Amino acid sequence: EEAADLRIQFQRIERLLEGLPGAPDLPIDVQAAILGVSPDRLAARLSTHAQQVSDAVHRVADSPLADVVREEYRGKTIVCFGDSITADRNSWAEVLMGVLAPEARVLNRGRSGDTTGDLLSRFASGVAGSGADVVITMAGTNDARRYGIHRDSSVQFGSLAISDGDTATNIVQLDKMIAGITGVPGIWLTPPPIDDARIRDHPSPRGAELVWRTEDLDRKVSIIRRTLPNRPTATADAFAAAG
Repeated sequence: EEAADLRIQFQRIERLLEGLPGAPDLPIDVQAAILGVSPDRLAARLSTHAQQVSDAVHRVADSPLADVVREEYRGKTIVCFGDSITADRNSWAEVLMGVLAPEARVLNRGRSGDTTGDLLSRFASGVAGSGADVVITMAGTNDARRYGIHRDSSVQFGSLAISDGDTATNIVQLDKMIAGITGVPGIWLTPPPIDDARIRDHPSPRGAELVWRTEDLDRKVSIIRRTLPNRPTATADAFAAAG
């Protein structure tokens, strides 16, 4: 059941089928079948996630900063682009959507598993046709993904999903494409920190023979910050400030 709940939370069927006619409007029973759960379970979990997002929105919606941001982006369309951290039904993008509504239109264009290379390949279908005035991208976590063979508490590490050089190249290209459709520089968020031990021991990456390491992710964050000087917001700093 945990694996099924994770699929519901992070897998957005409309993103997996992006570009196919009618995909965003798939009936819930079809979505449930694709996710391998019952329609009732899917509906219940979606309701739970919606309530969690609503609770988070209420905690920040009345803050002075939220008022400033709503006024800044009044009438604009904001596209949130990224991987599962964005696609997550409890994600920062979902909370932003609630906080800025109805003054701004926020679209969640996250897709689980995406690398910066994947974001490039689906930019046309995920972003270019959305009417975006602003694009906020969080990327890099899956560039740091390695294929690893888990042996009890140890891991035999394989190669990176995306090389460091390709990460830098992809970030530059994505940033140019964002500016090309919006006329303004993109907003970038670096990946949040990870807990190596929890990732190593979690059944989901173990089953897929995947692994992430802090040293790899830190290097990707450095590449993003170096590639876009003074531009990215360091998400890890927010976690550190929160203790």
